[in-house]
Amino acid sequence: MQPRQSETPGQEEASDVGANAPDEDWSRAETARIGKCLANRRAELGRLSARALAERTAQLGFPVSRSTLAKLERGGRDDLTVSELRVLAAALEMPPALLLYPVGTSEQVAPLPSMHTDSWTAYKTLLGELVLVPGGQVPEDAVLRGPNVGLRRPEPVVDAYQRHDHSAVQWRMHREHDPDRAEGWLAALSSVRREMASQGWIPPMLAPDTALALAAVGGDGRNDEGHDEDPS
Repeated sequence: MQPRQSETPGQEEASDVGANAPDEDWSRAETARIGKCLANRRAELGRLSARALAERTAQLGFPVSRSTLAKLERGGRDDLTVSELRVLAAALEMPPALLLYPVGTSEQVAPLPSMHTDSWTAYKTLLGELVLVPGGQVPEDAVLRGPNVGLRRPEPVVDAYQRHDHSAVQWRMHREHDPDRAEGWLAALSSVRREMASQGWIPPMLAPDTALALAAVGGDGRNDEGHDEDPS
């Protein structure tokens, strides 16, 4: 039996590259949806012209030309950079996640080439409320298990910051009419800030009245120096 001849140099590498090539159709479809959402949002803003939108992006420090906007809206772009997504969302007065996944108007979206889901679930993956993971890495307590991809709960750091914001909101809601419940939420806020400090995480800035209330009960109500106070 003759030994098997080696493959032509570069043949194996080329095969591997082809197998792992990006899904251009998926990328193009994602970008096309953004372009459609962009056009719809311009109409919602009183028929904001492409010229006016381009001027807004320039004012924000990252100009997006009218020709680029036109290509996006007619589906002529293959992809979109993170910088473009962020500045366009700001210029359109909307969250970047909502420009990418228009909740309430798209029934099915594809946050990954191998996964289709509803726009609300996809939206939450950008907020960090859900995490997309490869199928082989899906934990037992996953929110969703699939052959190629799954959804798990957020990272501990995200969970802590969500609990922090929730506690602050609840304290503000109850401080006038239910002081006892407000005190409980203030204690929860203090506790989660201590948890953050123990993990080396920087706690969010607090509104002035929240910071004062927390400091009054011995909690860490300090805002980092060099930052403006949260105006909320």
